[in-house]
Amino acid sequence: MNKHTIDTTVRMQVTFTLGGVLTDPTLVTGTVIDAKGVSTTYTVLDDAEMTNSSIGVYRIELIVDSEGVWEFRMVATGIVNESAEGRFEVPVSTFVT
Repeated sequence: MNKHTIDTTVRMQVTFTLGGVLTDPTLVTGTVIDAKGVSTTYTVLDDAEMTNSSIGVYRIELIVDSEGVWEFRMVATGIVNESAEGRFEVPVSTFVT
């Protein structure tokens, strides 16, 4: 599992393909569950945290502000119907109280 330092920007990135070729789906939504268990959903074009950086490549960028395990899931619908999930850990910091 990847580890990131608290109070840093983390990029959660996925790719979507159709027939092995990077392809933009009709709609992409992403859900992040932070280390405290709070779930937030983002939609590309509606939320600044979620971007389409190039064809078929989508990312959510957030500043991680709590220690523990974070999880995310992105779902593509329309032209491409796929989903991808990931998780990472923000370990306890001696410097953050």
